[in-house]
Amino acid sequence: MSSESYTVRTAEPHEYSEVVEVLISAFDGDPAMMAIIGGKNRRKEMEKLRAIMTLQVYGNFKDRGRIDVAVDDSSGKIVGVCLWNNPESQEGSFLNEIKQISAYYRGLRPVTLVRAIMMELHLLKYRPSYKHWYLFNIGVLEELRGRGIGSKLLDYGTARLEGYPAYLEASTYDSARLYERRGFLSLGPLGGIFPKAHAVGMVYPAIGPAEVVARAAGQA
Repeated sequence: MSSESYTVRTAEPHEYSEVVEVLISAFDGDPAMMAIIGGKNRRKEMEKLRAIMTLQVYGNFKDRGRIDVAVDDSSGKIVGVCLWNNPESQEGSFLNEIKQISAYYRGLRPVTLVRAIMMELHLLKYRPSYKHWYLFNIGVLEELRGRGIGSKLLDYGTARLEGYPAYLEASTYDSARLYERRGFLSLGPLGGIFPKAHAVGMVYPAIGPAEVVARAAGQA
């Protein structure tokens, strides 16, 4: 599939179930995710991953964020997803998740829920206090990675920042390099509460995307 054979756009409500499936596939094995859901039972791991992605899409981003998708033009299938919080939707976002605690408890059970809360509280310490867009996650089907889909999703999102900066946590150093190529600047490692999860804080400055990407390319 060439880089011109798919379209990036905002997801339609009837596509949310497919969005969940793509996110499950994309984040199966992700270091930060496995630090939360990992265990000795593969079936239970996948049940917890499904619970997290379902709650995020339907409980948070459906009404309080932006869900972007990359769609294969030939098949119409979603091959990549990006979840964003805009500056306004972040206000009270953690409180919103607390309100869903019973749903998280049912899906994750006590040990995994505690891990998830610990991870979120740890990352919250590093997030900017000023208004910004927050990129919660971006995922591309494993068999289609390396074809520019992630870059297209990022460019689509950063094109609508409306003068605000953006912030994210890269869960691997490889993904951090992708973000740097699209104009994000590394703020350095965030430390970790789990030995196999190495987050990197990254910010997209509040200036034009063309200028940022050109600057990043000049530093590469």
